[in-house]
Amino acid sequence: MTGESVRTIRFYESIGLLAEPPRTAGRYRNYDVEAIEDVKTVRRLQASGLTLDEIDAILTLGREPQRRAELLSLISDKLADIDARLIACKKLKAELQAMARSSGRPGQAQSPNTVHAEKA
Repeated sequence: MTGESVRTIRFYESIGLLAEPPRTAGRYRNYDVEAIEDVKTVRRLQASGLTLDEIDAILTLGREPQRRAELLSLISDKLADIDARLIACKKLKAELQAMARSSGRPGQAQSPNTVHAEKA
């Protein structure tokens, strides 16, 4: 249902990201809809670059309405981090594009003189 392995789900339980679910009479774990959604949320947030500690805080704060301000602050901080990473990625992209235009040599701009000198 979640696309995660049993081992991953057990790991999430062992570190407290997921509560251990009740068991059936046959001793099988019985996950409710909320637990399944939590697993999907953990995976999505982890794929987005959040740490397991940050994910734990988001899940915990999300279940406690009286701590909504803390949740919003945490989310705001993560959004600022993402914005900073986007800026860094755009700068890196521009640098790599410049390198590609200059035959892959860092710090060397493509110009007719450069091309001519390479041919000589």
